Formats: sequence, structure tokens, C-alpha cells
Amino acid sequence: MAERKCRRCGSNLGVDDDLCQVCGERNPVRHPWYIWPLAAVIFLLAFYFLVDLEALRDYVTRPRVAPSGGD
Repeated sequence: MAERKCRRCGSNLGVDDDLCQVCGERNPVRHPWYIWPLAAVIFLLAFYFLVDLEALRDYVTRPRVAPSGGD
């Protein structure tokens, strides 16, 4: 397993450790830059495949009917 170093004191941290046991510095695990764009692509693909786009188009473009005045 790869170990990380503390930013403040340089002691070894475990793979899942966020807090240094020696100096108490918080060392969050950094995620790669492509995580959020990849999540957005997955979300858009799921939306495309799971939503009935024709029904959504028909709902948005349906003619608006004015409410009748009653009597």
C-alpha cells in the first residue's frame, strides 16, 4: 500500500488517514481533477437513457389553455 506524508511534519500517514497522529494536521485525500467532469458525464448519460425525452418535449411544448372565466 502506498503511504502518504504529512504536509507539516513529514511523518507517514496511512492510506485512509486524514489526521496526522504526530502533529494533528488535517491531510485530506486529494481526488484527481477528472472526478467531477466524469461524474457529470455519467449523470447526463443516465438522464439521457432513463428519461423519456419525447414526453418531456411534449409536456414543455403543449399548448397553454387559458382558464375559463366561469359564468
